[in-house]
Amino acid sequence: MTFIITLLRGQRLGEGAITGFYMLPVLSPQALAVFGSGALFGAVFLSVVASTTALVRHNLPAAAWPRDITGFTTVSALGQLIGPRVVGRQGQR
Repeated sequence: MTFIITLLRGQRLGEGAITGFYMLPVLSPQALAVFGSGALFGAVFLSVVASTTALVRHNLPAAAWPRDITGFTTVSALGQLIGPRVVGRQGQR
C-alpha cells in the first residue's frame, strides 16, 4: 500500500483525495462506489505491469522480451504471495 500512496502523491493528489480513494467503499454502500474504488485500485496495479514491460523493452533486445517479461511478472507474483505471509508471521511474534 505504501507504494500506492507514493504513486498517488507523485501524481500530485492531495491527502484528501488519497484518503477518499481508500474510504470510497466504506462511505458509500452503493455498488457503483465499490466498483469504482476497485477500478481505481486495479488501475494502480496496471501501472506496475506497464512499467515493467517498458523497462524490459527499453533495455533488452526484442528476442528476450517474452522470457524476461514473464520472469519479472513471476517474481512480482511471488512477492505478492510471500510478502504478506512473512509480514503476518513477523506480526504474530
